[in-house]
Order: sequence, then structure tokens, then C-alpha cells
Amino acid sequence: PEEIETVSLGVDEIGIIDLLVASKLAPSRGEAKRLIVQGAVTIDEEVIKDIATRVELDKKQLMKIGKRRFVYIQK
Repeated sequence: PEEIETVSLGVDEIGIIDLLVASKLAPSRGEAKRLIVQGAVTIDEEVIKDIATRVELDKKQLMKIGKRRFVYIQK
């Protein structure tokens, strides 16, 4: 993608489900869980498969949902 949106969350650490909902990449917690279990969520090329994963927001990271949705996440 030519322009990737940056989402600032204002916290040091957040759960992956809350991250997906807060960044509006998933409309609900249930949809966020489904995306994670299916292996559709990656952060900096690392596939996230555990719904209990906590994400450290110490640097700007690229989050990818499926093949076409991208967003940078940061503190």
C-alpha cells in the first residue's frame, strides 16, 4: 500500500484482541478472536495465533490483517 495509517494508542502494552478493536481493524472482540485463530494477524512479519498475546508498543510496528489491510501501531 502506498499510504499506511498510523494508530497511536497511548499505552505501553495492550492485548491483541483489544488492539484489533481499538484500531478498528475488527468490528468486535469475537471477530478479532476469529482472525487471530485463523492466522490472519501478523505484527512485523510474526504471525499471532494466541488470543492471549500481549503486544509491547515500545516502537512503531506494522500490523497486517489478511492480505490487504495494513496499519502502523505505536504508543
